[in-house]
Amino acid sequence: MPQIDFYILSSQSEKSKQLFACRITEKAYKMQHSIVIQSENNKDAEYLDELLWNFRDDSFVPHHTSNDKTNSAVQSIVVPDNKKQTNKDDILINLSGLISDDHQKYQRIIEIVINENNDKENARKRFAAYRELGYEIKSHNI
Repeated sequence: MPQIDFYILSSQSEKSKQLFACRITEKAYKMQHSIVIQSENNKDAEYLDELLWNFRDDSFVPHHTSNDKTNSAVQSIVVPDNKKQTNKDDILINLSGLISDDHQKYQRIIEIVINENNDKENARKRFAAYRELGYEIKSHNI
């Protein structure tokens, strides 16, 4: 059963959400985790792809983009851990407004929420859905 973490940012900027996702991804990668970043659409995935390569001058987060087979509208960025041989993904960073169809396969799900009404409302719905599924949920104000 995955652990769910909601990170609530004080910023209203979508870019701050994506930068925070990059920082978490880099940290998880350095800890040798496999990470999947689920974005809302192709445009967001392409922007995040570029951002992961250059969000910091001294950062290196190898990754690739792929189509998510469970939902054609959602795109994923995958940061594989080559040192682990596992069929189970460690971490899902969900930047889309929906719960992933295969959420149960992850050990940890990270939801990043900006201080914007639409984003907060979507996050409340995901929070309630996770709670209904019986998942342990933690909230972090950033």
